[in-house]
Amino acid sequence: MPKLNKEQLIDRLQKRITQLENGDLLEARDINALLNTDQIKLLEKNWLDQKKLRKIQITPKTEETKKSIGWKTIREVRLEIYKKALEEAENGLLDSYEKRLKELDIKRAKIYLQTYFSEINKGNDKARAASRANNKLTTRGLRRVDNLNIKKYTLNKRDKEIKEMESILKKRFKIEQDENEKKQ
Repeated sequence: MPKLNKEQLIDRLQKRITQLENGDLLEARDINALLNTDQIKLLEKNWLDQKKLRKIQITPKTEETKKSIGWKTIREVRLEIYKKALEEAENGLLDSYEKRLKELDIKRAKIYLQTYFSEINKGNDKARAASRANNKLTTRGLRRVDNLNIKKYTLNKRDKEIKEMESILKKRFKIEQDENEKKQ
C-alpha cells in the first residue's frame, strides 16, 4: 500500500477524530494504521497507565473525581494521541510539500533526459529530440521544459469568430421565439 502524504494523513486523522468524538467504534487496526511507531508506543503506554490506575483506584462516581485523578477511557486516550498526531502532521506539512515538489522536479528531469538522449541515439537532431522529450512530459501530465502551455483543444481565430456568431444567432432565435409566443 502506498505511503500517505501529509495532506492525506491530516484528512484521515481529522475523520478519525470526529468518529471518536461521535462515539463510533473503531477497530484497533484502524486506529494504528494512521499512527507511527512512536505514537503507537505512546498510546500503549498511556493505556497501560490507565489500567494500573484502575487496579489501584475504585471506580470514581462523578466526572469531577475522574478528572482529578486522571481517569480516562480508551476512547479519550486514543483521542488524545490522535490530536497529538494531527498536530505533528500539520507542523510537517510545509516540509512535506517542498519534498514532493523536489521529487516531482527530479521525475521531470529524468523523463526529459531519458527521452532526449534516446532520441539522439536514434539519430534524431537536437530540436526533434527536445520536442519529443517535451511531448513525453505532456503525456505524463508534467510541466514542459520549454514552458509551452499546449492544450488539447485550442481555438484558432476562425473558430472563435464562429462561436461568437453562434451565440449571437442563438440569442436572436430566442428573442424571435419569445415574440412568436407573445403573438399566440
